[in-house]
Order: sequence, then C-alpha cells, then structure tokens
Amino acid sequence: MKESLRRLPKVRDSLSFAYFDRCRIEQDAKVIAVYQEDAKYVIPCASLNTL
Repeated sequence: MKESLRRLPKVRDSLSFAYFDRCRIEQDAKVIAVYQEDAKYVIPCASLNTL
C-alpha cells in the first residue's frame, strides 16, 4: 500500500539557518570552518542539508 506524501516529513521542518556576514568559508577536515575578523566557527558537514 502506498504511503500518502502528506505523511512524509518536510525538508523545511528540519532546516536550520546560520547567517554569516563578511566571512571566509573553508573546508577543514570534515567540518565547514567559517572565519570572521576575530572568531572561527565550525559546522559539522554531516549536519548540513544545504549551503
């Protein structure tokens, strides 16, 4: 029996957003490294849906 598409989870329900203004983005091992003037943020690649 086919499942209704309405029962499937929507992608928009699982997206998180991060906003970085004026930064440099690099790949560092298995993370995305975001460099700003005085800070470095790391985001695990496995947790990304879109970039």
